Amino acid sequence: MQSTLKAMAALLGEAGREIFPKQSEILVDRGDTGNFLNLPYFAGDEGMRYALKDDGTAASLEEFYQLYADHVQDEVPNISPPAKPDQPIPDGPPCLQALCTQGFPEGTRNNGLFNIGIYLKKAHPHDWDTKLMEHNNKYFHPPLGLTEIQVIVKQLTKKDYLYKCKDQPLNSFCNSSMCRTRKHGIGANGPDSPALSSLSKYNSEPPLWFLDVNGRRLELDTDSLYNQNLFQKACIDRINVLPPTLRKQDWEQVLNSLLREMVETEQIQEAPEDTSFTGRFFDLLEDFTTHLQQAMDRDEILMGRPWTDDAEAKTYFRFKDLEAHLKRNNFLGMSLNRMAQRVRDLGGEPCTLFLKGRQTRCWRIPRFERQDAPFETPEQSKVSPF
Repeated sequence: MQSTLKAMAALLGEAGREIFPKQSEILVDRGDTGNFLNLPYFAGDEGMRYALKDDGTAASLEEFYQLYADHVQDEVPNISPPAKPDQPIPDGPPCLQALCTQGFPEGTRNNGLFNIGIYLKKAHPHDWDTKLMEHNNKYFHPPLGLTEIQVIVKQLTKKDYLYKCKDQPLNSFCNSSMCRTRKHGIGANGPDSPALSSLSKYNSEPPLWFLDVNGRRLELDTDSLYNQNLFQKACIDRINVLPPTLRKQDWEQVLNSLLREMVETEQIQEAPEDTSFTGRFFDLLEDFTTHLQQAMDRDEILMGRPWTDDAEAKTYFRFKDLEAHLKRNNFLGMSLNRMAQRVRDLGGEPCTLFLKGRQTRCWRIPRFERQDAPFETPEQSKVSPF
């Protein structure tokens, strides 16, 4: 259905329109989420999204049921028109085929004929300039003047260009997936770039990113999204595709476009706090200061134990002892400066205590709540299970 809707949009000159659902698969177990869908008839008769009857008036929900019964299709129709002997731009980009059939919008004729020239150099390398004149007379109303055609021919003679897919009028009629299958499309002699879409972010620490690559959902870390070489390696590892290398500025433009769309469509999923680096750090800090063996007096801080002053409701400890506890629990990757800042976020601060006759650098934080209530022990059943 996604590919059919994209093909419909391209034929209508609306290739930039959003297609929902955007993702073809969702990696739910990794925190990936899809786009929300606001269905028609939300809020009942008070909503403003409804089907249209044959006369163009709004259909009630009950009338929509009948419309569905009358028009439902058991199979997705093939909207690609069959090839005809006189079809324009045979084996070429579908955007140029649609434009030759429907007409080139005002202000786009020069760019349109330039891209037709790119196609003709591929399809008719020996007499492409003569064919260009024929296409100008047949598909442009009014045709471009001789001077304009000579400028285009001069440009195309200098080198072999790639189709200007991102420029008007091509981008409004773009069907990249179909174009890649055409003999003289973008996939024949041009860069076989995969289709990238539907970027979303699982805002954990570090974050995870999910991207559609040729309809396959790809999980990436930030380095693999930002670094083009790492991205290419991830594509090879997981979906058996090697994207071509783009210029740095082109790659940054692609990423910026994906990121803007992600923000506009709110495709950022917040991770539960306890699954983040910060959340796990706080859990281990609480475990260190409340659940492990506690110092009976403050001198035992030198033995690596936290000590709590109940009078001021503060817990004291050495940072190196906390760091050792974190390492024993395989908590790695957070710098000391960052850990210190997280402790400050809890109201902690560095201090100096006089222990066993010498000054000792420590940290103090507000005391965590203790678990004083005993846990109930369930009674064991004496009935034999056999």
